[in-house]
Amino acid sequence: MNRYSVIMVIFDLCMMTANGRREYRSFRKYLISSGYKFIQESVYVKLIRNVSSCESEIRAINYEAPGEGSVIAIPMTLNDFKSIRFLRGDKFDFVQFSDSVVIF
Repeated sequence: MNRYSVIMVIFDLCMMTANGRREYRSFRKYLISSGYKFIQESVYVKLIRNVSSCESEIRAINYEAPGEGSVIAIPMTLNDFKSIRFLRGDKFDFVQFSDSVVIF
């Protein structure tokens, strides 16, 4: 049985210089091309098929993260993620994960 996990990436990168803005765009493009879904400004999530894949995914994020600023990766179970309370704004559309095996 697969145990689904979610990785939430939260980042705060310097945008005061041209190099900082370039690194921000590059990191954001990396996340999107790697299957991360947008929740809100600088917060992205990705469904991981099993718990053991989380560590390799976090290593990949660490490799791609810019040298300056703050990047946080929070691994959690799918049930933990589903229990997040969206108090204001749009709720996360779980259909974005597009995995027919996961039933929400």
